[in-house]
Amino acid sequence: MVVQDSCSSNNNNSGSASASGQQPRDHHQHLHKCGFEFGDITSPLDASTNEAIASMVNSTEIFSCSYVIAENAVKLQQNKFEFFRQLFSEAADGSLFFFTETTHRLWPDLIDLASRQDDNNSFMRYTLNRIRHGKSGWQLALLKDSSTAGNISFSSRSCSKSEEVRAVEKELIERFKRDNIAHQLRIDRGWKRDEKKVRGAK
Repeated sequence: MVVQDSCSSNNNNSGSASASGQQPRDHHQHLHKCGFEFGDITSPLDASTNEAIASMVNSTEIFSCSYVIAENAVKLQQNKFEFFRQLFSEAADGSLFFFTETTHRLWPDLIDLASRQDDNNSFMRYTLNRIRHGKSGWQLALLKDSSTAGNISFSSRSCSKSEEVRAVEKELIERFKRDNIAHQLRIDRGWKRDEKKVRGAK
């Protein structure tokens, strides 16, 4: 998981990689940095394996989770996405979450989880973006926003297209749910993913 910290202090842990931005030109600017922290999304946020991430949740503005959801789908569903439930609840208002994956099938589960009101009366805005470079698919983005009266799209402001955008995204979510059901039915019938081919082999 990648975290972007808005604090200027150095919170790096052993085994992690981070990159810092340029030094601020004046005292009004803040130093932003991006770091990679070890963690286990199949365990709760307050587990010892996630201590590094938990320690900086309140000072982090952007969370990026790339290509780890699908391969851990079974465990995530078994514990009802506990890690992300706690992460969404503990994160500061205004935090952004970006999820990139090879499949869109689990986005409805995360959207549903994010749409539940937490103890701070905060809600999540969401949007679904088409990945147009590299691997094809859909990216999920979430914004924690306590000023929202409920779960709505990023783009649902007072503009004429807001209802249209929301309708399109709602249909996408329903399609993703259908795709997930179809995938589960294939697995129940004994379908297994083909083994990865060796480069150069016939």
